[in-house]
Amino acid sequence: MMYLAPELKQRFRQFLSKEDGNSTIEFAIIAPVFLTILFMAVEIGILSYKQVALDRGVDMTIRDLRLGKYSSPDADDLRESICFYADVVISDCEANLMLELRTVDTANWDTLDPNATCVEYEEDFDPADQPVFSGTENSLMLVRACALVDTIFPTSKFTTALGVDEKEKAALVSASAFVTEPT
Repeated sequence: MMYLAPELKQRFRQFLSKEDGNSTIEFAIIAPVFLTILFMAVEIGILSYKQVALDRGVDMTIRDLRLGKYSSPDADDLRESICFYADVVISDCEANLMLELRTVDTANWDTLDPNATCVEYEEDFDPADQPVFSGTENSLMLVRACALVDTIFPTSKFTTALGVDEKEKAALVSASAFVTEPT
């Protein structure tokens, strides 16, 4: 029995000195971290691309408005124009875009509410209920568009910070301002 103990110690030392499987353990620990970083980079890239498309759509629409393309636009006209410029990137744009128009009172300089209003799926969304362009000559108008876009990983910290709703869509917001020119 005494002879078995030193042999057992020697086998235990040999077992501990083996390096088989070290790379597998390192891979199992490090791979999820790298994959998470990779997937988050892809998510950020896609959402950034959609944000740029929304910004461009709003900017081009406001440019058209300032240049007099519209005689008396309403929210439907502006939404249609924004979606025309951004529809390649934002899927089902007109159904997922909420537009806010507001004339700024220069006496107290009220701005838009910091929390953007986006499309609510539970409610029946009717674009005709949106505010109509009500700017008079030389009035400052604020425009804010909120688009709900699909995400790849809706439960990640980055996308939940954007405000993911129950349909796993993130809210992208773009705002602009313009002054109505005299006719």
